[in-house]
Amino acid sequence: MAGKTRREAIDAYLEPLKETLACVCPQHYRHVAYHGPDPDGLYVLVVNRLEPVPLRRQDGSRLWFDVRQMFRVVEAEGLRGPYTVATAAYLYQISHDDGRELLAFHWHPHGQGKRTTPHVHIGPAVEQVAESVRELHVPTGYVSLEAVVRFLIDELSVAPQRPDWHDVLARNEERYNQERT
Repeated sequence: MAGKTRREAIDAYLEPLKETLACVCPQHYRHVAYHGPDPDGLYVLVVNRLEPVPLRRQDGSRLWFDVRQMFRVVEAEGLRGPYTVATAAYLYQISHDDGRELLAFHWHPHGQGKRTTPHVHIGPAVEQVAESVRELHVPTGYVSLEAVVRFLIDELSVAPQRPDWHDVLARNEERYNQERT
């Protein structure tokens, strides 16, 4: 995720994320870009023009996947430099085809509510869950995009879009863990 220029650092950050998304996102919905920086130096990762991506499940039903990340380009030393990218916030939301939220993984350390640590929301699509549980912010620790994509495939039966998805996710998550700031 390091680069000699800010642009190189951003490209190095986006490339494995694009590869990760390609594990579940149909070809037509793989557009990944970014906007920014804003006055605070934040960039916004834009997947599918900020629209949720339809995902096909093994049983033919569909889920929707909304991916949003904010990141900064920061100066770094050594192998990480002179520029690298640091994730500043994320939202990964999984919804049923009828629009009801199933799960949402959040981390927004600088705003958007009182919880600034990583957490997951249990949505109204989770049947027979008490209303009070849906309002909880269940702590999680940092959740990588790769972990969410693996969850989609392994636990929610989303059909993988590439045969090497397991290797791609393992490689990209390992790379992220080694280089994260």
